[in-house]
Amino acid sequence: MQTASGRGAPPSNEQLRQLVQAAGDGDQAAKLRIIDFFEKEIDDLSRFMRMPRDEAKQALRLELLELIRLKAEEMAAGGRLTAGVRCAEPQTAYAAANHD
Repeated sequence: MQTASGRGAPPSNEQLRQLVQAAGDGDQAAKLRIIDFFEKEIDDLSRFMRMPRDEAKQALRLELLELIRLKAEEMAAGGRLTAGVRCAEPQTAYAAANHD
């Protein structure tokens, strides 16, 4: 099923978990499916990076693959697939310190 943007329907949480787990186990098709799903965001974000656009896209894809690897390792160790709560902690601390 294609959405208006031309992408397939977003995977459910369970499907995404399975894709991340498969990608972490070396399944190239799972990695490509995840990258394909985020390709529009990669394209959009690459415009704001101070480097040639193709290099920016490749850097973003590489970061996504690294995130997939880390999340797969967390899941293999008994963790759950989360949105990365640690990323929000510095912002929360900054907001609390600068609250009027």
